[in-house]
Amino acid sequence: MLTANLSVNWNFSIEDNVKRVIARPFCGSHEKMLNYFGKGFELNVPAALEWLDKETNSREKEVLMYQIKKFQKI
Repeated sequence: MLTANLSVNWNFSIEDNVKRVIARPFCGSHEKMLNYFGKGFELNVPAALEWLDKETNSREKEVLMYQIKKFQKI
C-alpha cells in the first residue's frame, strides 16, 4: 500500500504515485493476479465503502478508497 512506501511523494496525486513509486517484493498487482488466476480479490464493495464512510479521514483511507473505486468493476 502506498502509505508504507517511502518512495511516495504526497505532493503528487495518488494516481501519479501509483505510476511512479518503487515496487516492494511483498506487494502484488491486482491486475496481474486477475490475469494469472482468472479471478481477482473479492470484496463486498458497498459494505467496504459504507464502513470507510464511518472511518476518520486519513491517508490510508484515501488510498483504500482509490483502490476500491479503481478495481470495483473487475
